[in-house]
Amino acid sequence: MELVTIYGKPDCPYCEMAVKLCEEKDFAFTYIDLFATGMTVADLQKKVGQPVRTVPQIFVGKKHIGGYTDFYKAVTENLL
Repeated sequence: MELVTIYGKPDCPYCEMAVKLCEEKDFAFTYIDLFATGMTVADLQKKVGQPVRTVPQIFVGKKHIGGYTDFYKAVTENLL
């Protein structure tokens, strides 16, 4: 599988679950903390290409998957 990129923020349970899922499945991933990097919601929306209301926002390679629920479904149903 291509590199998984997780855009999240501190103390976000869904961000933590996304990281844990990647670790359990042994996926190569990068976690980008929006606060630590100074990334704004506008920056994230530009990256995603649509309005963003929640984190995490997850990409596999260059493909936007969505949030944790979308990512979990794609992983468990072998859609990736």
